[in-house]
Amino acid sequence: MRNEKYTTLDITPKFALLKNKHINIFAFYGKDDGLFSPAQLERLKSQLGNDHVWYLDDCSHAAFIDQQTLFMEAIASWIR
Repeated sequence: MRNEKYTTLDITPKFALLKNKHINIFAFYGKDDGLFSPAQLERLKSQLGNDHVWYLDDCSHAAFIDQQTLFMEAIASWIR
């Protein structure tokens, strides 16, 4: 990654609040973004489930633009 990384953001404590309200949470992140570290994404997968988290190569902050086909596949899998 050429730009700085922002791996200090921890959103995982918020998940318990949302899960208690029976809200499904889905995540689609680009590995080149640097917003979350691989370890943070693994924790996210363990909390949300592997099928709720897509962590993709060759895309950054706008993962839905960088990987349009995979983004549409993710959405399709989530609404089934």
